[in-house]
Amino acid sequence: AAALLQAALLQALRARDAEALAAAVSEAEASGHAGETADGRPWASEALKAARKVEVELSVAEVTRGIAAKYTKRQASALHRHYGRMAQAPVREEPLGRDRSGRTYYFFVSDPHRLWVHVPREESPQGWTWAFYDTAAHVEAVLDSLDGRRAVCGGGEGSGGG
Repeated sequence: AAALLQAALLQALRARDAEALAAAVSEAEASGHAGETADGRPWASEALKAARKVEVELSVAEVTRGIAAKYTKRQASALHRHYGRMAQAPVREEPLGRDRSGRTYYFFVSDPHRLWVHVPREESPQGWTWAFYDTAAHVEAVLDSLDGRRAVCGGGEGSGGG
């Protein structure tokens, strides 16, 4: 069954058929191609990750075609280039990990100088849910605290909030 699902995902990927891809992604998600590890981190098979990415690309292309019909050729060309650049922007969809406080850590290739942290709203007395560490000292302190070697200075609040 897993091999058939994998084959369906790969066939839909090759065909770039949005409907077939959506059906294959839904079936793969429901059939064990995605889930959470014992420590709560999300995971997905490589084929499912690829299918999700192509699904987004196809959706963006469809939206772009619809918008482009409303604009002049020049505007449509600029919009198409913009969406093309946005689709090429590398984004990590899975977090690096979570700490005991429920904070989720992300590294975005498009922002290589920061370690981003998502804080559950109920855990943030300041009311923000995103912050970042942007100095080597802060990132080192976070890594050390996650390894259990020492606590993060300043309660792990990071340098920025949002």
